[in-house]
Amino acid sequence: IIRILQKFFPRANQQEIDMVISELSDRLEEIMLDSYANYMFQTLAQAVHQNRGIVCYRRLDDIIIRK
Repeated sequence: IIRILQKFFPRANQQEIDMVISELSDRLEEIMLDSYANYMFQTLAQAVHQNRGIVCYRRLDDIIIRK
């Protein structure tokens, strides 16, 4: 599924990307630490609209601060 998402993100519209982010938001830490899924996250980060990217990065800040 990771490869499918990597191919999907560059072609996806903002609404589709927002939907994926909403579904993955609770698992961002796990995705970033996984040796394969982090590539998918990088592809997602490149495809995200700037404002939505800020939301992702704030979520990551929350995760880092908790540790």
